[in-house]
Amino acid sequence: RVVTLQGTVHEVRPLDPYFLPSGTACYGAYTFLLEDEDGSFLEVAALGVCGVPLLRVPEVTEHEKIVLEAEIHAPGHSGFFRGLDGTPLFQPSESKIQVIAKRISRLGE
Repeated sequence: RVVTLQGTVHEVRPLDPYFLPSGTACYGAYTFLLEDEDGSFLEVAALGVCGVPLLRVPEVTEHEKIVLEAEIHAPGHSGFFRGLDGTPLFQPSESKIQVIAKRISRLGE
C-alpha cells in the first residue's frame, strides 16, 4: 500500500550500485531522512534504475520540503539487495520499518 508523507529532507546520501536477486545491477539509489512537522525522522530509500549503467542525481536536496508517496515495509520485509562487493544493502534492523520512495514532488507543485 502506498502512503503520502510530507516533510523536510536531511542527510541525502547516494549509494553504490547494487544487485537484485536475479543478478541485474541497479544504479543511482540514495537514502535520506524525512523530518515531519513534529520533528520525527524516517529513513527513506529511493531505489536505483536497473539495467543499463547511468548517472542519476538524487531527486531531493538538503532542507527541501517535499511530498513523498512511499511504500512502508514491515521490519524484515523490505526485500534483499546486494552491493557490488556482495554486502547487503537496504537491510534495516529487525525493529525498523523501511520506507521506499515511489514518487517525490516539491511541496506546492
